[in-house]
Amino acid sequence: MRIAIHILAILLFVATANAQTRLSLNNKWTLNRINDTLSVPATIPGTVHTDLWHAGRIPNPLAGCNEARLQWIGEVNWKYTSTVELTKEQINNQNIELVFDGIDTYAEVRLNGQLLEKTENMFRQYRFPAEKLLKVGTNNIEVIIFAGKAKEELQKQPIFLPGGEWAAIRKSPYHFGWDWGPRYITAGIWKPAYLEVWDKQKITNLHIETQSVDSQKANLSTIVSIISEKNQKASIAITVDGVQATAINAKLQKGENRVSIPISINQPQLWWSNGLGKQKLYNISASIKVKKTASTLATTYGIRTVELVQEPDSIGTSFFFKVNGQPVFMKGANIIPRHSFLPEASDTNLRQLITDAADAGMNMLRVWGGGAYEDDLFYHLCDSLGILVWQDFMFAGSMYPADPSFLENVKVEATQQIQRLRNHPCIALWCGNNEVSEAWHNWGWQKQNKISPSDSAKIWQGYLSLFENLLPSLVAKEDSARAYWPSSPLNGWGRTKSMTEGDSHYWGVWWGKQPFDVYTEKVPRIMSEYGFQGFPYPETVKRFTSTEDGTPDSTELKCHQRHPIGYEIIDEYLDRENLHPKSLLDKIYQSQLLQAKGMGMAMEAHRRAKPFCMGSLFWQLNDCWPVVSWSAIDFYGNPKAVYYTAKHAFADVLISSVEKEGELEVWVVSDRQSSFDATLSAKVITFFGETVAEEELLLHIDANSSTKIDFPEIVTTLKELNPKKHMVVLAMEDASGKQYLATHYFAPLGDLSLPATEPIMQVAERNGKKVLTLSSGIVVKNLFVWFSGIDARLDENFVDIIPGAPLTVEIHTKASVGELTATIKAQWLN
Repeated sequence: MRIAIHILAILLFVATANAQTRLSLNNKWTLNRINDTLSVPATIPGTVHTDLWHAGRIPNPLAGCNEARLQWIGEVNWKYTSTVELTKEQINNQNIELVFDGIDTYAEVRLNGQLLEKTENMFRQYRFPAEKLLKVGTNNIEVIIFAGKAKEELQKQPIFLPGGEWAAIRKSPYHFGWDWGPRYITAGIWKPAYLEVWDKQKITNLHIETQSVDSQKANLSTIVSIISEKNQKASIAITVDGVQATAINAKLQKGENRVSIPISINQPQLWWSNGLGKQKLYNISASIKVKKTASTLATTYGIRTVELVQEPDSIGTSFFFKVNGQPVFMKGANIIPRHSFLPEASDTNLRQLITDAADAGMNMLRVWGGGAYEDDLFYHLCDSLGILVWQDFMFAGSMYPADPSFLENVKVEATQQIQRLRNHPCIALWCGNNEVSEAWHNWGWQKQNKISPSDSAKIWQGYLSLFENLLPSLVAKEDSARAYWPSSPLNGWGRTKSMTEGDSHYWGVWWGKQPFDVYTEKVPRIMSEYGFQGFPYPETVKRFTSTEDGTPDSTELKCHQRHPIGYEIIDEYLDRENLHPKSLLDKIYQSQLLQAKGMGMAMEAHRRAKPFCMGSLFWQLNDCWPVVSWSAIDFYGNPKAVYYTAKHAFADVLISSVEKEGELEVWVVSDRQSSFDATLSAKVITFFGETVAEEELLLHIDANSSTKIDFPEIVTTLKELNPKKHMVVLAMEDASGKQYLATHYFAPLGDLSLPATEPIMQVAERNGKKVLTLSSGIVVKNLFVWFSGIDARLDENFVDIIPGAPLTVEIHTKASVGELTATIKAQWLN
């Protein structure tokens, strides 16, 4: 049964980013199952799963064990239908295009019964000339989406391609399930749909590049792409922050035109990565005028240089980034899709996520190649907060075809994405894929699948065609100012070269079950993946399970652990720390402590090793659904213990301590671009707060340095003390009064002889802010505070409370002091 829904079409001429007229088609669609009576209202952008969910036709896909019950959705065909009402004035334009910014994935698009085209790539925008098919009155739009294409297309390949079933289609690999996400084979019109109307000419793209820059002047190249309906004269103007920078007269040829216009900006303000300076963004627009008609396209642009430096040295080859000529240690994480159903990911949550990353001192995020290219808002936020982006193309964990039709499909996809993103100052690097080279050389695919030498050669040649030829050639053509890296990592974690050149994914901890202290030895040039799992927030667990308390053996909790032996690995590492949780809440809390300890050791080891190591990007920042995973921030936006550890480890100045050969080493690592003076004290105390030894030093810390600091008296004292009953408190204050604090313990978490205690927790309001003051007469280890049923975020959590040093933490919430006091909950290790 076909249901026609009418859209009231009101064309609005806008002068925003693109002055072409757009009529949104996002409203009033209907979704039907092909050859079935099932019909529900559809949301655009959206997916079939979420339309069925919101209509009450299926249970919540994120809860319980519903995943297995909903696999049928990805196995049947679906049809979206809508209508648009147009007047004679509206269709009396020379060009009208029907545009879909994203269709997932294989579909037929029909307008008034006429097939426009078949889509085959969820990462591409599709534009269809529509002026000859549109009419006054009711116009019918149909999008029929076909299921089962992944296996079908893979079976068509002349050679078996090892890896994932997604290899032969251009769809997000994570939709097929990953070791942190469910298998939901989505379908739908997942990005906006609209009609775009233009008359004689339009600007299709504005590309800006910095040609040269110094303190006095920045010389920029602006390339304006224009489609013209005929040969004609036009005036083109470039405006910077509302002031016209230049204007020229140009002769346009019929068809596509590229007009290069140089401009200069005096006394330019540079764009800097987070922690090194401000993020000045210039508003730059191009306007074209022909007689009385005009078109404008605007963008933001940051003036900066980013260079990937790879130079041979005595150990191997360097691998680091320079920003505006300054070597910068990259601190950050990998980001995965923020929802299993991409259109459900909200802008509000994205703003919070990227703000959290910036607040933790991060200056780089890696957009992982098994997900999807992020929305424009993501890159705008990274621009404004100084977070550089390592941008993977969307290839991961599989060998791929290299036939002409597949490569042409990828060529269109990559060209569109490069052109969309290249003006963003945050983009630091284009990377061909995630772990494809490593998988081919390190995962035993050839032997496991009995691939012949001749087929192996053909498969590898296909890899080279895609990742060593096509993609780098497109980057060179469309975005020549940026570097291209063919595969992350360059070498797998079992190979010696993974520590001496390129980037590294080190999974000896977790997958290899190696102890955490291996991180102090396995330090590469830049660590672009490493991780350990921890449970999500207690309130998050309540939202996906009906179990008030229990163990990971419960069915629902098993459904939200995607790693085949994830719980077993967590338990093994808990045993090593002599931690034995007695309840689900204990398990949540202790697993997070475990995750934070391991990741903190790695982060600090990477930073201590600068300039040999110049980057630490952990796996992973976020989740795509509520799950036990490697994330630092869970699906509902709650920071886990490892987030606060990263906030400490990624500060501009780090006090780091590590035990080497039975002695305590203390390091001060600075990412500041200028030297500074500071006072650093080391104090040995008992868990009752008694001072056993104390030493204070006056230091001069060089810019961008890692310096070992000697405390001979402390080291001597420690040799005589019980490691289970003592700790070291390190405190530093610079000349401006900024303070840094670190603690060091000498035994596994469960072996510490921590006295029983009850910390004092007081909620108050001061100067219009809610604050929580924490204090204790006895050392409190890893105090975790949350508010049951209340939306509240703490600036610091999982903190150590030292006797005589109360800690005040700001609470970000709309709740009252009374509500917070009534709902406060806490867990600590003592």
